Amino acid sequence: MSKIIDNELEDAILNLPVKERNKLLLRLIRKDKILTEQLHFKLLEHPEIDLKLRESEIYEYIEDYLFKRRGQSNKTVLLRLREVFSKISHHHKITGDKIGEVRLSVRAVLVTCKYHQDAFENEFRSDTEKLTIFIRRKVSAMLNKYQKIHEDYKIEFFDQINESLEFLENLKNKIPKQKVSLPTNIVE
Repeated sequence: MSKIIDNELEDAILNLPVKERNKLLLRLIRKDKILTEQLHFKLLEHPEIDLKLRESEIYEYIEDYLFKRRGQSNKTVLLRLREVFSKISHHHKITGDKIGEVRLSVRAVLVTCKYHQDAFENEFRSDTEKLTIFIRRKVSAMLNKYQKIHEDYKIEFFDQINESLEFLENLKNKIPKQKVSLPTNIVE
């Protein structure tokens, strides 16, 4: 990644009086919502307790938004999934919590596969294909992140991921145009 500012400007900024530099820094931080949230999390929140609270909020959101609202159309399920994964992505951006990101992604995919099977049933609708492709892409990304976490955490997700992969493997017969290839299962 190329540097946004050159070395000369960087040195000049670092040589500014502390009061002036802090004033400029605060002005810049106020303009970036993500950076503000990241700093709030890093500087003001407890690293373990607040991380669990943030994760549990999204977990509850998944439960309310996907689990408790069954029988939705495939288009509605897709919209809900996009919102859920947006929240998961935002959580990771703010906290840097890779394990929580995998845990939440696994839960969202599993709930969708288990309780919204009917959304995948209509094989001739373009919304069904969009939903299938979306969930397969999310599973593919989740598997990449899963491979990068420590072995001790992988055990927690093993059965749930395999259950989701089995469901998606069975969809292959219903929707022939699969643009994202996935393994049939993962091994311990």
